[in-house]
Amino acid sequence: MTVMVTAAATVALLFAASAQARPQAEPGREFPVDPVPSCVTYLNAKEKGIGPRIPLSAMKQRCCRELEDIAPYARIDALRYFDDQHGRTAGSSEFLLSEGECDLRSE
Repeated sequence: MTVMVTAAATVALLFAASAQARPQAEPGREFPVDPVPSCVTYLNAKEKGIGPRIPLSAMKQRCCRELEDIAPYARIDALRYFDDQHGRTAGSSEFLLSEGECDLRSE
């Protein structure tokens, strides 16, 4: 009986670990090498007040459209890659997926 309980617990732990460990999406495969170029313009305008003289809402819309074109499972990795490519703090662009911004889901 103890062996069955231990085996069941081990299987449950392995299943939970495998569910959390997802493969990382790769640039050029699951998302473009330059995944969200419009987001550079949008974030520069929003955070630094620099950029073209077009409404912030239009820049945001373009950025969100590019993010929407990326598969939900690859969005976080695409944004982390984006942060790395543009010298941003890792994970600092993930807020773009939130309800107040692009309102997109990720997996």
